[in-house]
Amino acid sequence: MPLRIPRRFTRLYITALSLVAFLTILGQILVQNTLKDGLNDSWLVNFAGRQRFQSQLIAKTALLLTQRPDLANRSVQKNELKRVLADWEIHHEQLRTGDLRDIASTYNNSDTVKAMFADIEPHFQAIQQNAHLVLDRLESPADSTDVDAAIRNIFAHELDFLRKMNQIVFQYDKEAKEKVNNLRRIELWLMVLTLFILLLEGLFIFRPAVGKLRETIAQLIDAREKTINTNQELQKAYQQLHATQTQLLEATQLRHQQEIKEHKIRASALLQGQEEERKRLSQ
Repeated sequence: MPLRIPRRFTRLYITALSLVAFLTILGQILVQNTLKDGLNDSWLVNFAGRQRFQSQLIAKTALLLTQRPDLANRSVQKNELKRVLADWEIHHEQLRTGDLRDIASTYNNSDTVKAMFADIEPHFQAIQQNAHLVLDRLESPADSTDVDAAIRNIFAHELDFLRKMNQIVFQYDKEAKEKVNNLRRIELWLMVLTLFILLLEGLFIFRPAVGKLRETIAQLIDAREKTINTNQELQKAYQQLHATQTQLLEATQLRHQQEIKEHKIRASALLQGQEEERKRLSQ
């Protein structure tokens, strides 16, 4: 029985520490995953906002190139339109599919965001097709009617694209905040659970262990006092035995001396008797 109690405390203590360690590791995993998602969310919000700006830039540059034939930096503006259009198309695809190649990551869009991208897709394609048409006509001039129609189509869809992309940005931001709030709630529950486990550990492990330790210390103190008392009694008994031995030795020595005296007296009396007998016989 004395060996089972420490083993039971040890098992409970190891179990409690394992639970605390598990909750701590789980919290760290959640934090790290949320931080990673936070980086993705930041990228999404940033580039979704850029999509709005770039769509405006595409419309503005296409208008300048078609309405200002005397534009001084026409070649530069044309190259800028190609670059912005290509960048706009690439990042729209990354946002829509969640394949974030720029940061070598993937992101699962929510059903709400997927529905928003499905809703904005016709406007995106209209702007994309008409912007490419403008570039083709700038490379090989033809009837300006097609170009004017393309510009009108771009501006006809740009406002809807801006409004719907703005909703996507807000949705990304909303979902990012929800993730942070969920992490806060999970962290709070993990903290409460950890404190609860520590409370149980204190009540059912440390408290009984301290009680058992106090009891053991009290037993050790009591045994020490008993040992001291026993030693004192043994010392007294030893002293009494030593005194008795001393007395016995002294009595033995006195008795021995007395016997020697008696022997001398008897010897002396015997010699005296023999002397008197010789005197009597000589007379």
